[in-house]
Amino acid sequence: MKNYFLFIILILFFIGCDKEEYYDYNPTLSPDCSYIDSTQTCCNQNDLDCANICFGNSSSDCAGNCNGSGTLDSDGECCSSGIIDDCGICNGSGILDSDGDCCSSGIIDDCGICNGPGFLNCQDNTQVCSLDFCSGCNDIAATNYNPNGDNSENCIYDEAYNGWNVIWNDEFNSNQLNLNKWDYQFGTGSQFGLDGWGNQEEQYYTNNSQNIRIENGELIIQAINENIENSEYTSARIYSIDNWTYGRVDIKAKLPTGKGTWPAFWMLPQNESYGGWPSSGEIDIMEHVGCDLGRVFGSIHCDDYNHQDNTQQTESLPNIINVNDYHVYRIDWNENHIKWYIDDNLFFTFNNDLGGSNSWPFDKDFYLILNLAVGGTFGGYCEFDAGEVDQQQIIIDYVRILKEETN
Repeated sequence: MKNYFLFIILILFFIGCDKEEYYDYNPTLSPDCSYIDSTQTCCNQNDLDCANICFGNSSSDCAGNCNGSGTLDSDGECCSSGIIDDCGICNGSGILDSDGDCCSSGIIDDCGICNGPGFLNCQDNTQVCSLDFCSGCNDIAATNYNPNGDNSENCIYDEAYNGWNVIWNDEFNSNQLNLNKWDYQFGTGSQFGLDGWGNQEEQYYTNNSQNIRIENGELIIQAINENIENSEYTSARIYSIDNWTYGRVDIKAKLPTGKGTWPAFWMLPQNESYGGWPSSGEIDIMEHVGCDLGRVFGSIHCDDYNHQDNTQQTESLPNIINVNDYHVYRIDWNENHIKWYIDDNLFFTFNNDLGGSNSWPFDKDFYLILNLAVGGTFGGYCEFDAGEVDQQQIIIDYVRILKEETN
């Protein structure tokens, strides 16, 4: 009897489970239920997925990794990242052109040609693909403007520009400020004997990218709460290299709203033909202060009218606007008057009284200034703290100088 039991034990040993990778193997189960997986589901070996789950959905990729992302590229090689471009190349940048051919560079022109020179023709706004320069409008003021245009034929104008020609502009479409059009001013004005820029302003002007830069076709001027050269804030101020007598200035911009901010678009004379400030004049196209949110001012300064004598000529749009939205700030300036507009709404006119340079020094060349000041006699007449100023921005879409057409 003892030998009989020993014989039974040996038989059970030799037919026992040698499949350690399977969960709870049981040799007494039927052929259709040879294994019990971790979910207590029964199946045979052929019904197990790569994760040893009965009837599971897991599978191995081309590298043998269970649930891996690897796939075969167009050459039959395993791409472990699983990222195949349109040309079938692992981790490639290729895309298909208009003919369905692979463009390995991924650069397709407007005509759908790989690395081609084509662009959409703007003539009559037809958007027809051309392999040569656009034969349409090259006037920046036109609604169908194309920078590749070679003439001013077939230009389509917004009604607001009828009778005006753009003679100078910056659309801020480059990656950095165009120093053929603009230059920076630095510091606190002390180099000109005007510490605090003559207005007790609290910023130090720099050309650092955190204070002035171009992003997505917009010029950004930004105030930062940081100490430099005994100033609590930094910001930026630029001026135009060119200057003009008479014309129209259009500046499309969003303004900051924080208390303590003082953005301004303004003009000063190229030469002080009638003497130092205010004798040779100042034209303030737009001034706004966070202390009086939403009210935008236009002003002039000269001998007869200036803020030092509290006689300056100034006016604001009668209604409050959301300055954080885009608006077009504009002046029309000729020998008879200067007119101020916001979004084509006239709100102030200063007329030439023919009294000479004391009241009209505005017959000389003036250049343009764009800046964001902090505090000062105007911007800081209310209480404010650093948090209300820090990272406040002027965002400018374009600056355009226009001349009126003459017959």
